[in-house]
Amino acid sequence: MTLNQRATPLYDALWAYANDTTLPFDVPGHKKGVAIPKRFREDIGEQVFKMDANSTKALDLLSNPEGVIAEAEKLAAALFQADHAFFLVNGSTAGVQNMILATVGEGEKIILPRNVHKSAINALILAGAVPVYVEPAIEPYSGLAMGVPTNTFIEAIAHHPDAAAVFLLHPTYHGFTCDVKAIATAAHAHGMAVLADQAHGSLFSLHEKLPQSAIALGADLATLSLHKSGGSLTQSSLLLLREGLVEKGRVRTAINLMQTSSASYLLMASLDVARADLAATAHARIEALLTHLDAFRQRLAKMPALRVLDQTLCQGGHAFTHDPMKLCIDISAYDTSGFEVYDRFKSDANIQLELAESRVVLALASLADDAVSLSALARTFESMFETMPLRAKTREPFVLMTFPPRVLTPREAYYKPSESMAAVDAVGRIAADALMIYPPGIPIVVPGEVITEKVVEQFVRWFESDNFLVGGTAKGADVFIRVIKEEGDTPWH
Repeated sequence: MTLNQRATPLYDALWAYANDTTLPFDVPGHKKGVAIPKRFREDIGEQVFKMDANSTKALDLLSNPEGVIAEAEKLAAALFQADHAFFLVNGSTAGVQNMILATVGEGEKIILPRNVHKSAINALILAGAVPVYVEPAIEPYSGLAMGVPTNTFIEAIAHHPDAAAVFLLHPTYHGFTCDVKAIATAAHAHGMAVLADQAHGSLFSLHEKLPQSAIALGADLATLSLHKSGGSLTQSSLLLLREGLVEKGRVRTAINLMQTSSASYLLMASLDVARADLAATAHARIEALLTHLDAFRQRLAKMPALRVLDQTLCQGGHAFTHDPMKLCIDISAYDTSGFEVYDRFKSDANIQLELAESRVVLALASLADDAVSLSALARTFESMFETMPLRAKTREPFVLMTFPPRVLTPREAYYKPSESMAAVDAVGRIAADALMIYPPGIPIVVPGEVITEKVVEQFVRWFESDNFLVGGTAKGADVFIRVIKEEGDTPWH
């Protein structure tokens, strides 16, 4: 049966609820905005509060959908090439955790890139899973962690045939994908589930010039942050299932373990209308955007000391394909840092970039962008770097950093007694918390790994550059982190 992708069953039901005359004696307690503070109501508008609803028979129930939510999820599954779709209101953070909890049990192995998002590490703690890390290729000049080479995954699968699942980044935060089809074929030969973090690739199904979706390439589960590039509200995401290896009921159970029982209908409705809009307009809008992105790259190509890290790097085996909507710029030839460039874009040009690293800045294009916005971005790069001095030693190779050795699993480390100490004194100790900068939220050390000099050096540099740190606490001029207590210390600091 052909589905009508113009339909918005959940949104229509919510709109009807918001505009009926029912006298509410249920939650939320503001009762269609009546008890919302006046300033908030006047700034936002009354209608949004009328649509902030509770589960009713007419509006269905997210934990066991049988009505309009089920209809909306079915439409999403059809558009995104899956057998089933699940609405998420806790973001793809929850989606990643749901996938792992649904497929990997306590003490079972999961093969995953070491440069995963913190949500995957947290899922290892929740599930009690044993990580088998595979290391990504490192782009030598920028130091950027890219895709994990296909052979590295296949070798890990061969060495650990008892693993329960393989976890893929499709794409990485910076837009680099892996060969899902080849890896899935190898994993499925051993009965392993294939899980894909496609949070940053929610439009992959919608245009032939973008990378293919993980589900289409053989993944069993994939999570998509539709809010990142597809037009839904922040926190709203999708979890997609391909029938076969993983049972639908098991996935629903895992979702209900992690997801709030008071799901936001505003978030769910935004998924419904975003899906309908994408079905009707995405292909043409992506085609136009790709033209504007080509023009942006051509302008930056006239500044040879600036490098756009894109599909050209995939030819060297660093990754399989690249998402052209991720504008990753290597500024390592210049006498500056990505952190300084990030701050200057905001202070000098009022442009908010997505993130910065030591030698890279990242701008995310979306369907909201056009020739005007991308021209402004290009013009700012041109004006900022035309007079920027080059480094004395241009293209100085980046010192490759290997990830720290693991002593404990993340779950074992989580339950060990811990204490706080200055990061500079923590070399050689075992991490109790993951340490990272946010964004991107990729840990440089995870619970159970040994804290090395390189880890401390990087974390302190981030601290001194005034970044958002996760895992560290500022105390005066120092940053403190939590480590596992050594034997003989009094437990629990």
